[in-house]
Amino acid sequence: PPRLQVLGNFEALRAVLNGLQHRAVVRLAAAWEALPADGLAAFDALEDLLSAAGNFQLYRQTLQLRGGQPLVPVLSICLHDL
Repeated sequence: PPRLQVLGNFEALRAVLNGLQHRAVVRLAAAWEALPADGLAAFDALEDLLSAAGNFQLYRQTLQLRGGQPLVPVLSICLHDL
């Protein structure tokens, strides 16, 4: 898993993913094609982890699996739950 995920910094992980999903970055077709397969697989896994599908089901499951370990949650999801 990415270093930010290991550290439990899901807010920063979300920020990085948002940057990579920005329209200007997505249009860099040559750069995306040059990425190794494991890099693309890691990107897809991050997209899945922070996907809104099922009310962020995979993200919530990941948090539960971490138990009581310290983490930085995704603030927007925390605020939505309030």
